[in-house]
Amino acid sequence: MHRIFSCALLLVACGSTDLEPLPTDRDGGLSRDGGAIVVDGGDAGIVASDGGLDRDGGVDRDGGPRGDGGTPTRITLGGDRPAPLHVPADYDGAPLPLVVLLHGYTVTGEIQDSYFGLSARVDEERFFAIVPTGTRETQGQRATFWNATPACCNFYGSTVDDVGYLDGLVAEARTHVSVDPDRIYFVGHSNGGFMAYRMACEATTNIAAVISLAGATYFDSSDCVAPKTLHVLQIHGTLDTTIAYGGAAAGPMRYPGAVETVTRWATRAGCGVDFDDGPARDLDSALIGDETTTRVYRDGCSTENELWTIEGGGHIPALKPDFATQLLAWMRQHPRP
Repeated sequence: MHRIFSCALLLVACGSTDLEPLPTDRDGGLSRDGGAIVVDGGDAGIVASDGGLDRDGGVDRDGGPRGDGGTPTRITLGGDRPAPLHVPADYDGAPLPLVVLLHGYTVTGEIQDSYFGLSARVDEERFFAIVPTGTRETQGQRATFWNATPACCNFYGSTVDDVGYLDGLVAEARTHVSVDPDRIYFVGHSNGGFMAYRMACEATTNIAAVISLAGATYFDSSDCVAPKTLHVLQIHGTLDTTIAYGGAAAGPMRYPGAVETVTRWATRAGCGVDFDDGPARDLDSALIGDETTTRVYRDGCSTENELWTIEGGGHIPALKPDFATQLLAWMRQHPRP
């Protein structure tokens, strides 16, 4: 489904504010002074000619019932920053999990949702999904972004309170539907992954788990001002040239690698440093076989902290059609500890 779009996705996951075009490398990455741009040939979605932000944010503003008088399948949250809440068409009022999907730099929630295929599964998998869009830069390429960690991607010093905004969306969703308080999940890609980790540190919402594809937690662990005990799933490609699998310790954009990100959260939860090998997975259709290895840190603690390593994977993997199903299966196994 990822090749149905005719335009290229332009995803800048981390970089300096100098974003002039540069020659691409093998992963599609563009780098200058520690920064990087990924240009993908259409796997993940489209960027509109205005920079990728639909004027209405891609949501149904009326939030009203369906034509047959049933429960709305999409409710608009967020006031002047609208975000769709996707609800199963036959929702009967029972508590269900809530998933908040956070997009990468320059794209929108709608584009990220098309890439992950998440909201299309709310009926079958029985959950709610909020698919918000960040704010637009006032300078440079006027890209959409989340004000996440210092590494990525608030390049122009915006004071936007995205933690408060996302907390507010969860609270507002609870006024419309019955959210299972033990099953609230933040899922992010790249800049969205960084934002998911910030939510884990600062949100008032009791988060069950964070899932990050090609993101990272804070470089300085002391910046996580309100650490919580929760589950963590980090997914990362070993050939990611935008957000390096091994992290970045020098320059203005510093972040820990994938292994350190997971072990740091495991240690925070009181887990030991030993890990178990989990099942191999097939996440990337561009790679042969079950290319993804699994590490699970759970020794001596109430959480499970996992690392899914896509061997040979880049920043924007060619995700298999069942990627969202695999994520949702993992979430079902990880309620709030």
